[in-house]
Amino acid sequence: MKKIVISCGPIPAKLDSVKIITNQFKGGLAFKTAEFLQATFPLDKITIIKWSGTEITFDFDGKVVNINDVFEYYKWFEDNAETYDVFILAGAVANLTPSNPFPGKFPSHNYKVGEKFNIEFEIAPRSIDIIKQLNPYSTLIGYKLFDAKTNEELIEIGRDLLKESKANIIFANTPKGAKTEKFALTQDGAAIKLTFDEHLEMIAKLISSKFFTSAVDLDNTPKEVQHYVDMVKVFEKTFDGYGTVAFKTPIGIVTTARGHSGEPVIVYNVNYDWLVVESNKKATLNAPTLYNILENSDYDYVIHRHSFDGTLPTIPFEFPGTFEEVVAVGNESVNIEHRGYLILKKFKKINWVTYYDDFPKRYFADDKKTYSTERSLSVGGNIRVSAKYSLDPFVKDEDAINITYDDLDTMEFDFITCENAINYLTEDEIKKVIKSVAPGGVFLANTFSNIKINSTRDNEVVYYDGNFVNHYLITDNDDIIHHQFYYYDENFFRKLGFEVNFYNEGKSMIVKYSNNGE
Repeated sequence: MKKIVISCGPIPAKLDSVKIITNQFKGGLAFKTAEFLQATFPLDKITIIKWSGTEITFDFDGKVVNINDVFEYYKWFEDNAETYDVFILAGAVANLTPSNPFPGKFPSHNYKVGEKFNIEFEIAPRSIDIIKQLNPYSTLIGYKLFDAKTNEELIEIGRDLLKESKANIIFANTPKGAKTEKFALTQDGAAIKLTFDEHLEMIAKLISSKFFTSAVDLDNTPKEVQHYVDMVKVFEKTFDGYGTVAFKTPIGIVTTARGHSGEPVIVYNVNYDWLVVESNKKATLNAPTLYNILENSDYDYVIHRHSFDGTLPTIPFEFPGTFEEVVAVGNESVNIEHRGYLILKKFKKINWVTYYDDFPKRYFADDKKTYSTERSLSVGGNIRVSAKYSLDPFVKDEDAINITYDDLDTMEFDFITCENAINYLTEDEIKKVIKSVAPGGVFLANTFSNIKINSTRDNEVVYYDGNFVNHYLITDNDDIIHHQFYYYDENFFRKLGFEVNFYNEGKSMIVKYSNNGE
């Protein structure tokens, strides 16, 4: 069972040996929280730390630590951070302290009534800042009291503290609403409005949750998963600070880094018995759930955004990075209460009918070309064919005579064009088209001249696996269109009898096969 410490009541700063600086709160709500803990968890696991001048307001027989000021308070956490599992910082800690407290009692007899003097103050040390540094795997629960004008301002300030302290949760409230209303701010971006009693239940849920830890082993990214890394980077541009994406790969999953800080992360394995995430860097808190989803389904990737999908079932809130989240989500697309959706997706096949609407305009010529010869053929021309004949296994053209590869055995053509499509043809198909070139006729195509193993442009990622060029187009609705084609270099075309000419600074080629009738 986890060891819990909760701070209660005011934690003052000393002005002199008898005077203190504190606030008006007496600790009633913090002691109510401690009383709830006593009723929920074993007493011998609970410690209350408080100012020596504060009386506990309920019958408590557990361990009590008394301190005299904010510096003793800070020092106690510094010395004991590694010996507790859960830290609930509910005490009203003085954040201002005199830089030089008066030794002994302030000599007021040396001053007249109304006489002014200066006292220099400084910001007191904050225990919440050191706990995660000293005990990274502890559960840290903090509070932010601020007299904000709006809930949005309160949430923003609370999130700043959450980020700075690396707390698991911050409960933010105003002085006026402390007894009735709090906002629970979690690491996954949720801002949950709670009553006081609901916030107690949230604390119990957090303490009882089983969190994963990370086993990090830095290494280089294997080439075969670099394109998944590149796709995560494309998605990163679309997140507003929260949310994540993960791709299934041959060696695990690739997902975002913890807090979206740094390069994407490879998660090689998740040990669900030992609650350990094995990765090359610290992965998103959602990594155990994402890994489980993809390893136990036939989906290609999963996307998590902080909005809700009305078509999906909604499951109760679970803390990110916990075993409970893994179990609750399973391997289905769901909404998570207060946290948005998780949607499993497969790569979509290219739709040749909507090709011109889906893909960037740079892939297409501005106008349809017109070919005057009666024996003209367009291969792979989609719906923009102006030749007399069209050979496209995917799309039929209403303005042309559509034929098949088998028809080539009995037909000849004076002019064959294969603009931007020759890489979709197999070597045998190219040879078959060559045989249908009539004496004096030509077969003309354009293509790219070289290929990188991995490349990225805007929302497109390309990966050459040695056999196929894999092209991924990421759309605005988080779909990914994946299709494959061949890479043929200059030597390939020359061996088949093509003339090769380069253009576009050598990046592209025009290849021309001429049947000279020999």
